[in-house]
Amino acid sequence: MRDRRSAARVVGMTRLLLALLVVLLTVPAASASAKPRYEVDAAIFAVEDWDYVRGNAPDRCSAWTEADGEVRGRVHTKGEFLLARVGSGPAFGGISGSARGTLEIQRKISWRVHEVGITPDCTPCGPSSEYGPCGDAPPPDDVGKVGCAPKAALGRVRGELAAGSLVVSAAAPSAKILRDCPRPRPSGVPLGAPEARFTTEVFRGAGRIIGRLGPGRSHTFRRESKSGSGCGRKRRKRDEMLSCTKHRTVVVIRRLDH
Repeated sequence: MRDRRSAARVVGMTRLLLALLVVLLTVPAASASAKPRYEVDAAIFAVEDWDYVRGNAPDRCSAWTEADGEVRGRVHTKGEFLLARVGSGPAFGGISGSARGTLEIQRKISWRVHEVGITPDCTPCGPSSEYGPCGDAPPPDDVGKVGCAPKAALGRVRGELAAGSLVVSAAAPSAKILRDCPRPRPSGVPLGAPEARFTTEVFRGAGRIIGRLGPGRSHTFRRESKSGSGCGRKRRKRDEMLSCTKHRTVVVIRRLDH
């Protein structure tokens, strides 16, 4: 009798273990091993302001040209990515990627061109002068302003998360787009930069911030900077062109998984 009872217990335990095994095989892997999902919305801006003078402006008895302009560019992208935890801490690293984005580019130019005529108020002209007889008054200054409507093209945004820092940059070849933009303009008036000049920004400690985001939470990384010979300068020298580019990078990262 005892042998039968013992055998029945063994059979019962065996069936229970098999049932548990089936359940374990059908349950998804633990959530701890799942990689968090994130959404990134990145926009990178570059606005170049330049100022140019040729000649002794604003002397009315000298020929000179003054001009200024702006080149404005923006690259935007939005997508999703995964991150893997590194070690036991909340920092992330070793992740890099490049995404196609939308490029918007435009250019504006304004100028004033002053010419000089052979007139008594600026030249010792006259019937017996070695400069010859006086001529007509010079034409009015050529003052103009042109621009081209924003043009759309493809750009690329690259992000790299390494050693706890987020490195963001943009590649947007726009020289071909701006080559004939704008037209026409007087001879001697420059175009400014051949294309929008984007910069690379480094957000230190970003890996730890991203790693601590809870589901549905987001964080905005924002940076502004300047570059160029004209940044902080207000006076121009004769025959000089000054340029200053203002950079702005905005990256919003939001955790998607729950």
